[in-house]
Amino acid sequence: MEHIVDDIKVEWEDIGEGLSGDFNDKDPNDISLLRFYVSVKDGGEWAEADDASYCTRMPTSTPKDILRKGLKLIYDRVHDIVKNGSIKKICEDLSWLSPETFNICSKCWQNLANHNDDGSCVLD
Repeated sequence: MEHIVDDIKVEWEDIGEGLSGDFNDKDPNDISLLRFYVSVKDGGEWAEADDASYCTRMPTSTPKDILRKGLKLIYDRVHDIVKNGSIKKICEDLSWLSPETFNICSKCWQNLANHNDDGSCVLD
């Protein structure tokens, strides 16, 4: 999935990462996570921006509407700077993106306002 505005592209990619490096499908506690990339069109070709590729806390199973919100958030944070400055610190901060960033539970995909009074997931 990608978000392109003019000559800036932000995209999600599943490259097999998990909570502690490579995703381990035999570990029931591991989660397959997405990485984002920021690219800039240079001479008609897409080129990855320096220091603009980070694994996130966004599971590969995240609903598409949340993923689209994530791409837009990344774009909004980097688009004014990416061509003329370093976005490394911004992207490092964005590596913590998760469904919770959008007030959504990653277990049941419901708004956190719909959870138990103590904040725990209704599926727990």
